[in-house]
Amino acid sequence: MLRNNINFCAFRDMSIFPLLCFLLLFSIYELVPTSADYNEYLKYYNGFGGERFGIGFKLLMDFFKFVNFSSLLVVWFFIALMTMSIKLYIVYRIKNNNVLLFFILYGSSYFFLHESVQLRACLGLTFSILAVYLFSCSKYFFGITALITAVFFHSSCLVFLGVLPVIFCIKKNILLYGYFIVISFCIYIFYFIDLTMLAVFNPLVMDYVNYAELTKFSLLSVSLILAYGFIIFGMLNYKNTNLFGKIIFNFYILLIGMVIALSTVPVIAIRVGDIMNLLPYFYIITFDKSLKLRYLFLLIMIAIMTLHKFIAFIFMFPIFHVNIS
Repeated sequence: MLRNNINFCAFRDMSIFPLLCFLLLFSIYELVPTSADYNEYLKYYNGFGGERFGIGFKLLMDFFKFVNFSSLLVVWFFIALMTMSIKLYIVYRIKNNNVLLFFILYGSSYFFLHESVQLRACLGLTFSILAVYLFSCSKYFFGITALITAVFFHSSCLVFLGVLPVIFCIKKNILLYGYFIVISFCIYIFYFIDLTMLAVFNPLVMDYVNYAELTKFSLLSVSLILAYGFIIFGMLNYKNTNLFGKIIFNFYILLIGMVIALSTVPVIAIRVGDIMNLLPYFYIITFDKSLKLRYLFLLIMIAIMTLHKFIAFIFMFPIFHVNIS
C-alpha cells in the first residue's frame, strides 16, 4: 500500500512538467502576442524604448541577444519556464503533495497576468517569493540576494522589504495586528507628506497620481471582500500553518493596509493589490490538511478568488486582445 502511494506521488509530480510545458506553449503562441504589454517588450527587444525597464531585465535581455535568441517568444518561453519552475520548486520544498493543487490554482489565475503579460513583474515577484522562502529557512544572505535581484527586475518588489519586520515580529512574539495597523497609518501619512519620493524608484508614480480620477477603486470590491474574509480565517487559524505560512499571512495584512492607505491613488493600490492577491496561493500549501473542514473552507475560498481573477483577466477587463469562444 505504501509503495503504491509512493508510486502515485512520483507519477503525479512527474506529470506536472508536461502539463506545464503544454500550458506555456499555449500561452506563448496563442496569448502572449495578443497581450497588452507584448508590443512594448518586442520594441525593446528590437533595440527601441525600454526607458522604464529595470537594469535586471535589461541585462537578461542582453544575455539572450548575446546567445543569439532571435525570437522574443522563445525568450519569453524560457523566462516563463524559469519562473514557474522556481514557484513549483518552492511549493515542492514546503509540502510536495500540494504541487498539483498550486499548479491548478495559480495556472488558472495569476499565470495569465504574470507569465503571459507582465513579464518584468513576474520575474520580480518570483524572486521575491523565493526570498520569503529563504528567509523562512533562516538563509538570510541568499534571501537578501534574491530580494535585491527582484528589485532589479521590478521596483514594486521593494514592498517585500516589509517581510523583514514581519519575521522579526513573529520571532519576538510581538502582537502583530496592532503593529501593522500602526505601519499602515504611517504609510497613509507618508502619502500626504510627499508621494513624489516614490518617483525616485518609479518615474510612473506621478502619472498614476495625475490620472487617479480616471480609475475606479472601491474598498468593498469583490477582491477586498474576499481579502477581508481571508484575514479573518487566517487569524482564527494562526497556529495551523508553518513559519512560511505565518510570514505570508502577516505580510498579507501589511499589504492590505497599504492598499487601503493608497486607495486615493487607485492604480498604485491595484498594483499592490495584485501582489497581495498572489499570496494566498502560497499560504494554502502550508495549511494543516488534517483539519479537513477548515482546509476545505480555505480551498473553497481560494477557488472563488481564482475564479474571480480568471473572469476578470479574460472577460471583465481582458488582458488579451482575442475573442474567447
